[in-house]
Amino acid sequence: MKLKFLFSIAWLLLFNIAMAQSPGGVSTGLKAWYKADAHTSQPTGWPDQSGNGKHLNSGGVSPAWTAGTVSFNFNPVFNFTGASNTYFYSTAGIMGSTSSAGSIFGVAKNNGTTGWQTLYGFGDDNPNLQQQSAGLVYNIWRTNALSNSFGTAINTSPTHIPNMFWNASGGTQGQINGSYSSVVNSGAAIADNLFVVGTEGLFVPGAGYEQYEGKIPEVIVYNQNLSGTTEAQKINSYLGIKYGVSMAHNYLSS
Repeated sequence: MKLKFLFSIAWLLLFNIAMAQSPGGVSTGLKAWYKADAHTSQPTGWPDQSGNGKHLNSGGVSPAWTAGTVSFNFNPVFNFTGASNTYFYSTAGIMGSTSSAGSIFGVAKNNGTTGWQTLYGFGDDNPNLQQQSAGLVYNIWRTNALSNSFGTAINTSPTHIPNMFWNASGGTQGQINGSYSSVVNSGAAIADNLFVVGTEGLFVPGAGYEQYEGKIPEVIVYNQNLSGTTEAQKINSYLGIKYGVSMAHNYLSS
């Protein structure tokens, strides 16, 4: 009995360690995972923590790694200043296919109050999640066309969790703190040859365009649309508890 008990404890410890190696314990479809708290000082670029080697390069001047503050539950963040060369990018491909469905989960606190500002996404609006400061909303752009608009007063909102989901066939959907926008069926293939954080991809690599001004501590990418799933609730719960964000849905354990 004692040996069986010790084996069970050891199995549970190994299981929990394995679950901790993916956001909220959701590992299926995980393509890239960027988090500021994986570092104790300024890293080179933004290294991928998923194990897939999808590391991001600096656009010229890396967004500054900053120690934790109360706004992010004392977790470190990257500070994006809106400068033309202050962003992260990869031209190596994240999803593995231009026809892949996908999900991007992230955490942000926006500082900018003017213009269009891109948090993260693929290529030249294909798809990108952008802050439209003039309308105080988030927009999802796909195939260079506006697909979704959602949220209110997002340029002055406290730390929050803005997510983007899309289907291979073109449907896109947004989410803030677990609350979904409507699904809009628009767009075609995604631009998997370029992934960006902190800028729109039009002139990348090079001077950025529609650059982001604010703080981002974590970005997570999956090659499946997790909208409406328990997996999305688990990932949101992980981010909400970690960064002190109240969710619109029940918290789920990994």
